Amino acid sequence: MAPKRRIVRDWRDLGLALRDLRVLRGLSQKALAQLLGRNQAGICHTETAQSYPHLSVIARWAALCGYQLRIVFEKKGVKA
Repeated sequence: MAPKRRIVRDWRDLGLALRDLRVLRGLSQKALAQLLGRNQAGICHTETAQSYPHLSVIARWAALCGYQLRIVFEKKGVKA
C-alpha cells in the first residue's frame, strides 16, 4: 500500500509523513533508528516535530522505506 500523497507545509507535517513511511514499511522506531545510525528517541522526536533532521537524514529515511524524497518549489499563491 502506498502512502497518501502529502504536501508538507511544516515540521509537524513532515514528522507525520515520515512516521507513515516507517509504519507502512513495518519498521519500529528502534529498527529504523538502527538502520539510520540514530537512536530511538531521535526518531520519536522527528516524528513529533520536536527535532529537525538534516535533509540527508530525511532522504535516507525515505529510501530505507522504499521511497525517494522530492522537493518542489511553487510560486506563492498557487494552490497545490
